[in-house]
Amino acid sequence: MKDLLIISCSEKKHSNLTREKMPAIDAYTGVFFQVIKKARREGYWPPNLRLGIISAKYGLLKENDPISYYNQKMTITRARELKTQIQTKLKNWVNIEHFNSIYALLGKIYLLTLHEITTHIDTPIYLLKMGKGIGEGQRNLKYFLQQFSNKEKIMPLLTPLKEIKT
Repeated sequence: MKDLLIISCSEKKHSNLTREKMPAIDAYTGVFFQVIKKARREGYWPPNLRLGIISAKYGLLKENDPISYYNQKMTITRARELKTQIQTKLKNWVNIEHFNSIYALLGKIYLLTLHEITTHIDTPIYLLKMGKGIGEGQRNLKYFLQQFSNKEKIMPLLTPLKEIKT
């Protein structure tokens, strides 16, 4: 069974992105992407975990989708504009991959793009706790990836999306 982790894009991007398109996973260089790349290098990235990225410019991306340089922040208005497109793409991805669970590490504004999606898909969606800041979110993501096979250990970090008030 496959699972999906969805994270937000990052303001920090690879310097080569200004000259050429790159796969999203390589283009973004923020702290969550550093954790993911380290997990893959060190062998604790769960083998059946797929990665999705919500971009303020592109909407929902798969990690290998090519992107060009951009400088666009996610705003409440932009999140509402992208909501339908993101949810349609996510529903299609779920129908193709048949994910067991979806995990999201998203701030409040990015989370608006998933508002009410649980009424459209049956796959359980959990919000991975961001904590009090980026550092705590980074630690939670690393722990989540390291302990992924032990659901009892990661459950305290998760809140069902249905329980989140947006």
